[in-house]
Amino acid sequence: MRSDLSPESSVLDIFCPKCIYNLRGIESERCPECGYSLAFLKIAESQIPWVHRKEIGRFRAYWQTVWWATFHRLKFGEELTRPMSLPDARRFHYVTLCHFYLAIVPLTVLLAIAGPRNLQRAFQDHTTFAVCVVLVVHFCAMMFFAVVTRIGGDTIRSKNMPVSRQAHCVGLGYYAAGACAWLPLSWPLMFLAFRLALAYERVWYLATAFAVLGFVFSMLPVLLWLYDLMYVERRVLYRSSAEQAKAGFKQLLLLGFAGLVILFILPLVIAYIGLIFFSLM
Repeated sequence: MRSDLSPESSVLDIFCPKCIYNLRGIESERCPECGYSLAFLKIAESQIPWVHRKEIGRFRAYWQTVWWATFHRLKFGEELTRPMSLPDARRFHYVTLCHFYLAIVPLTVLLAIAGPRNLQRAFQDHTTFAVCVVLVVHFCAMMFFAVVTRIGGDTIRSKNMPVSRQAHCVGLGYYAAGACAWLPLSWPLMFLAFRLALAYERVWYLATAFAVLGFVFSMLPVLLWLYDLMYVERRVLYRSSAEQAKAGFKQLLLLGFAGLVILFILPLVIAYIGLIFFSLM
């Protein structure tokens, strides 16, 4: 079975997609630890649907890949033994960015139409200013999402890895972000849940239930993405619990720094430049 692998992959540690057992030197058809079928080792071509989008169609390929990222992570674990096309992974990431923006637009419209009364008045009385604020918020949110989904794969890889394994880290990090493609569905549901919580604020248990439901709707795709990153990390490089905690802490620091720069400092800089520009008019 190992003869079907490329020369480079034969010298790398390959872990079972299910139980992370090291498969180096294993000749059996199944994992000796969990019994997972090792037939995937015989397939040399990438099976990620997005890679075959020209044959099966872009819409179907994209959502099949999103389905893999959300519910069939073992399929991505199998891809560690196959070539990884970074250009394909980047294109998938760009489409996911578009879906993220599709989640922001209806949420903005809902806030302007059915949001808090003070926010509705701001949109009505200061339309130009409100539009400028919305554009800045959209731009910063897109920048933040693009950066954090890129950070995910970069924090997994190591310079000591072979180039092909680094490509797997970055590429699978891009594909893991596919779980966030559900945001256009989850965020309107989040808004609806919070509106129901406000409507039933006098009935504390209903208000609390709707608020918790709204929080779950808003965070579920993001949590699925983070779980995908953890899955990829453990399959790419088996680490001890201490090393995993250290890597997770590093990711949190990078995400926090990116959030501080993009969501706080950058809007302030844009606002300052805007004030100078309008003062000169």
